Amino acid sequence: MNLLFSPSSYVAYGPLHHGALYVFLLCSSGLFFLGHHPLTHRIVQSFICLSSLTALLISCLLYQFLPLQICHVSVWLVLPPALWFNHQAFRLVLICLSGWCAMMALILPDLATHAIWIKFIIYYLMHCNICLAALYVFIYQRPTI
Repeated sequence: MNLLFSPSSYVAYGPLHHGALYVFLLCSSGLFFLGHHPLTHRIVQSFICLSSLTALLISCLLYQFLPLQICHVSVWLVLPPALWFNHQAFRLVLICLSGWCAMMALILPDLATHAIWIKFIIYYLMHCNICLAALYVFIYQRPTI
């Protein structure tokens, strides 16, 4: 447990940042090879939502308040309705707003205050999951206007 709360050697655009981006690219390329079985899609949707909500809960416990940044709000207001309940409006918000904001956070991270490993992991897990959810919805459940 001490490893997670020890200071990280994170440097923007360093090996840890590139590693997180490579993991995201690997996961996002895996989305293209999902089968057409509904159970597979339900498992992917549940994994993205549950891991994002877990990251949000841990983030709230670490900060000791409810963070109201756009990605935190997206996790608890946009992801579950878009993936679990198939609401068209939430899918559109996920693709057009939340996904792009999370992608910018992955490309241009602001981790100056995120000095310990657990916050580094939570930051990338949450933003990668939002991007994966937006990509998943764009590929498989694209909303029609």
